Amino acid sequence: MQGYSVEIHRSLEKIRKEYRRFQEQIGSRAISSSYEWISLWHETFEHREDNRFGNNKELVVCFLYRESELIAIAPFVILSKTYFKVKIRSIEFIGQQWGATYCDILSSQISNHELNLIIDKLKQSYKFDVLFLTHIPQFSNSFSPNCLFPYEVCPEIKLQRFQDYNDYRNQCYSKSTKQNLRSALNRANKNNHQISITHEAFDTLKFKEIVNAARSKIRDGKADKYSDPLKVCFRKRIMNLLESNVTTIRIDEKLCAYRINIVYRNTKFCFDASYDRDFPKYNLGPQSVDASINNSYDLNLNNHCEGPGNDYYKRKFATHLVTLNYYTRAGNTLKGKFLAPFTKFVLQRKSNQFSKRLCNENQKKKHI
Repeated sequence: MQGYSVEIHRSLEKIRKEYRRFQEQIGSRAISSSYEWISLWHETFEHREDNRFGNNKELVVCFLYRESELIAIAPFVILSKTYFKVKIRSIEFIGQQWGATYCDILSSQISNHELNLIIDKLKQSYKFDVLFLTHIPQFSNSFSPNCLFPYEVCPEIKLQRFQDYNDYRNQCYSKSTKQNLRSALNRANKNNHQISITHEAFDTLKFKEIVNAARSKIRDGKADKYSDPLKVCFRKRIMNLLESNVTTIRIDEKLCAYRINIVYRNTKFCFDASYDRDFPKYNLGPQSVDASINNSYDLNLNNHCEGPGNDYYKRKFATHLVTLNYYTRAGNTLKGKFLAPFTKFVLQRKSNQFSKRLCNENQKKKHI
């Protein structure tokens, strides 16, 4: 019979070397559970106390060993939130609260039994009401699909399915998509607007331009992502910590569209994007996606991810959609056992709504 043990760590710095060694060993694409991401995220938001980021945070990073060999790392945090005036103590992924793309228990493959060993250890060590995990990608090696609740997608492109960018474009773009991209550039030329597309390294000066361009989103009722000082701090630091670039479109030298990109595990992730709504006829959103994909081929990457969201302008460029999932388990309190059926009912309803919406969107989707 195999011997297992679970260690719980409350400091990221003390496990930095082993964590990074293990994530290199398994090669997971769960960028939001990488050591670089979670350590910066916790450092930035540890003392932020609100109902989205949580209150009274406490790190509980679990290392699962089989016969003294590390086989899984679960980067969790315990925090408190209030729902309908009821205080809930929950265990979540570090960083799922904001800015995440893919979160996961890092492993080559673990069974339900091995996952239960981690959860049982947590129940032995802490009082909590619920284990509630989000942003779990469908390619996770740590969760059984029948235990997950799908709720969102990330449009992706498997770049290596095609010989190069031109091959991808010829096979995946419809005539109308190609025509729309050409027409937008021709329209700009007729209006004597000079359009330039570049892929540049991140720097402080460019960030100021990005902040100004992002404010255009407010017109569409979207939130201003650069009004929160802590979020701004995290964005700037993660861009310098990981390999990154910024795809920019300038009209007469003014920055009118951008895509902030981070490269991790041979995949380019779009972390944020926007375009100037003063130039709606120039198709700046799709132009920037197209330019960024071209750059991904120049960088010889394997995958290109546009981030969470099933927006049509992103979806029409994708070769496939990666489903994001919820996972939940009752904690070890009476409150948690009482809330468990309700939590699963809510998540199942959200999952059903998502599936219906995705089905309707697929029916409307035209071949590109």
